[in-house]
Amino acid sequence: EAAHFGKLATEWWDPKGSSAMLHKLNPVRLGFVREAIDAHWRGDIRRDEFDAAGASQEKIMRAIVADVPGGPEVLTLKDIPIPEPGPGQARVKVAYSDLNPLDTHARAKRVAWNAPTFPYTPGYEYSGLVDKVGEGVEASLVGKRVASVGEWGGNAEYAIATAARLSMIPEGFDWQTGTIYQ
Repeated sequence: EAAHFGKLATEWWDPKGSSAMLHKLNPVRLGFVREAIDAHWRGDIRRDEFDAAGASQEKIMRAIVADVPGGPEVLTLKDIPIPEPGPGQARVKVAYSDLNPLDTHARAKRVAWNAPTFPYTPGYEYSGLVDKVGEGVEASLVGKRVASVGEWGGNAEYAIATAARLSMIPEGFDWQTGTIYQ
């Protein structure tokens, strides 16, 4: 599984591209993959570089998608439309997504609780900047550093989260710590 995800990562994580700050695997859970990716790109993306990048004006994003249940071979990198937040939702420009065990169990259809419907984008825990909010959500949430757990979609450039479920990342925390801090 790590080899397959690593292959996708080398295609996806271009430090000079629009996806530069995406989806670094939680080093606590899968450190060897993170080290291999960082070695491949000869460095890491710092938080201030992500913050300075701001929200994309593009209409298409990259996402890892599982169209059917299965092993890591069902994960594909796709260009899909950037989602729009609905009422009570916030759109997060993802900075970091870790690999939660539920990601693998849900993809293999081994869990029924909070299971996604296929096709779906894995990424059960992620962090990033709110770049847009839906109806009924305070506009002051835009630009905040947040973490989400319990909603799918973190393995993409943007994810939709229930605004009331987002956790603010404390000042001084990097993206990785903020994601797992909740």
